Amino acid sequence: MIRTDAWYEKKMGMLWTIRKSLLEILIHIQFDHIDLATLKLKSFVGRYKKYLLNVKENRVIDFAKLVEKYLLNPAVIQGKSFRAAVQTLAEDKENKDLFIMGFIAWLKALSVSQSPYQVLLNLIKENSW
Repeated sequence: MIRTDAWYEKKMGMLWTIRKSLLEILIHIQFDHIDLATLKLKSFVGRYKKYLLNVKENRVIDFAKLVEKYLLNPAVIQGKSFRAAVQTLAEDKENKDLFIMGFIAWLKALSVSQSPYQVLLNLIKENSW
């Protein structure tokens, strides 16, 4: 991906660009590029927060806040409030899309010490797909 987000917004659309940006942040976290992930997350929130609020996509902002909490303090994933917040996202009816569940599974996998794939399969089973 060599183009700017503005280019992708015009050619691929806002939703596609938002998903690309979130995936990029998660990839940096997976490769332990924490400083870069933090920088990209702050840029993401600054660029898309107003748009997300306008289209009533608060769940994306909630997800970004949880990722930010993890980046600032990785030990937070063991806390009850963090786990409860992730579980709330997982149980939200709006988040029953498989692609969205993949993001939530990644976050939940951090606190349950399983692979995101296994967590995603468990989320699918829990939701009776």
